[in-house]
Amino acid sequence: MRSRIFLVVMLLGIVQLLAAADAQTCWVFPQAAEQWNILRNMSVDKTADALGLFPTRKDSSIAIAKTNIDPAKYNTLRIYYRAEGFKVKRTGGQLYFGTAESPKIDGKRFFRLPSLITDGKKQVLTLDLTRQKNYAMWSQAGTITTLRLDMVDQYPGDIYISKIEFLSRERNSQKLVWDFADGIGEWQYGEKLTMSWEDDSLYLQAVAIDSRIINRNCSFDGKLYKKMVITYRAEGFEKSTTGQLFYTSNINKKYVHKLRSNLPPLKTDGQIHSMMIKMPWGDEKITSLRLDMVDQFPGKIWIKKIELLP
Repeated sequence: MRSRIFLVVMLLGIVQLLAAADAQTCWVFPQAAEQWNILRNMSVDKTADALGLFPTRKDSSIAIAKTNIDPAKYNTLRIYYRAEGFKVKRTGGQLYFGTAESPKIDGKRFFRLPSLITDGKKQVLTLDLTRQKNYAMWSQAGTITTLRLDMVDQYPGDIYISKIEFLSRERNSQKLVWDFADGIGEWQYGEKLTMSWEDDSLYLQAVAIDSRIINRNCSFDGKLYKKMVITYRAEGFEKSTTGQLFYTSNINKKYVHKLRSNLPPLKTDGQIHSMMIKMPWGDEKITSLRLDMVDQFPGKIWIKKIELLP
């Protein structure tokens, strides 16, 4: 009997330790507003399932004074939110972090956030920290002791955050994957189209000739990846489509017509399909990707996943 009681107590202790660890890397709002209570250039208000942030000036932020995060274990940031009322097409933001050795927030230790989607619908912002410029500062910091979240540099507008969390996700060194079930992520720039997050996909509506999406936050060796696979579904296009993939690198600073890969025609029956494209680059450091899924319009595309493979 005593051994059973001891076992139960031990299991309860383990559960409590795991819960405490989760509390250091996951904050659910509005409850977590008691921890994220350092405000700058904004007012806040609690709702039933979120914390409302209302910027009153540029460079607004919300911060948590004390954290205890082992950055070597966490390589992904995810924020659940909805936003509306911003007059700009794209927002800019940052996540700053302090460490045990350098606890003061400064302009060195931070990650840039992708633009928010400001259509008032629930969204997920997912940031792969391993692909960010300052990842080495994060992963080698020892302990993260404080965080400051600048969701937007712009104002006015309303943001409702329901959860902030850091995740530990396995990385396959043999491929790069942008899975839009995680949100739009780094493919945040669109031209001649409307874009949103829908059905666990990057949803595109082409409204003019030569529409495209752009990832300006790339940093990988082109020699490691020779092909791209895009999983998608499409509908509404009347004729056969054409498209291209462009890139910039440490050698080629601009999108050049001769340095491109042509995309095969989309299958526009509304079903899920995959296409494979050979990469146009050589031994270069790739800095951005521009994907022109279609030159034609109107029509709709849902991109489920983009993968770079050897």
